[in-house]
Amino acid sequence: MAAEAEIGKWQFGNFTKILEPQLAWEKFNEWRVGNAFVFYNKVKGKYWLYYSASMIKLTDANVDEPMNLGLAEADSVMGPYTRVVTEPIQIPSGFSGLFIKGHGSLKLVKVPSADLDEDGVGVAICNRLTFNPATNQTGSTLSLLHTTDGGFSWQPVIAQFIGPTLKEGSWKEAFCYAFDTVLDPNDASSVLIYYNARNGWKDATEQVGVSRFPLEMIIKARTGSADGSILNTGATFG
Repeated sequence: MAAEAEIGKWQFGNFTKILEPQLAWEKFNEWRVGNAFVFYNKVKGKYWLYYSASMIKLTDANVDEPMNLGLAEADSVMGPYTRVVTEPIQIPSGFSGLFIKGHGSLKLVKVPSADLDEDGVGVAICNRLTFNPATNQTGSTLSLLHTTDGGFSWQPVIAQFIGPTLKEGSWKEAFCYAFDTVLDPNDASSVLIYYNARNGWKDATEQVGVSRFPLEMIIKARTGSADGSILNTGATFG
């Protein structure tokens, strides 16, 4: 749902339904569409909406998480939105020893050098749910992605971009997920990423952290050549 408001004045009311579950892969375990990321696609002249759908139960953490990714578009940010794809967006794993169980959200990095261009190239981040058969544990990791076909498919550039430490006592031992990015206001050569993390599985607590990575990494990611990760960096805000 969406609601209009004056700049700086968010008012919750007079909602407009912009998308609801319709396809079979949007109704698995739970009829759900959410985790919306809307941006203006200058190449297409449309507002694009990436969203997650359906639900999977992570029993070891006792939490419900999204499974699939979809894409819709509209002439107005308020919709109505129509689906651009009728099957879930597939992203190659890029992980060693882990299985992909689902996708939480996909968002373009919020700097101009990440935008989709006329050649169909762009850079995004996606939080991906994983399963480790060696430990029988689930997890969530933020992956840096790029597209070369205008955002219809995505490939990992750095699969383990920001991931769990798997160290007992760490504030992000098990999961790194809900996130957003912004150009560092104090350093134009850096990007900040804020994200949610979990210090374990069942009965664990969550905190918000922030990490910084070089803008150059986004420029390199456009060609699929970036490397490195920011696994263990960042301040924490409880």
